[in-house]
Amino acid sequence: MITMDIEEAKKTARIARLALSEAELRKLAKDADEILEWAEQLESVKSETEKRESGALRDDLPQHFEPQTITKNFPQKSGSHLKVPRSL
Repeated sequence: MITMDIEEAKKTARIARLALSEAELRKLAKDADEILEWAEQLESVKSETEKRESGALRDDLPQHFEPQTITKNFPQKSGSHLKVPRSL
């Protein structure tokens, strides 16, 4: 079981730039112990749900388009150029 003692609480407070009294350090250590105990309990729980694959994406298949089809459907043109809104 992972625990936090007073020395670790002092180190944590120093890193977080907190000025804590001895009573506050004891409370911090006690609260951290409870949180760590809860985390250990969560790790021991077996999940009955399936783990879903994260990031499952479809294959990226390029599609072929004729340039004339794209330019024909473009809203604004200037000769052979396509006009787009200014983005600066």
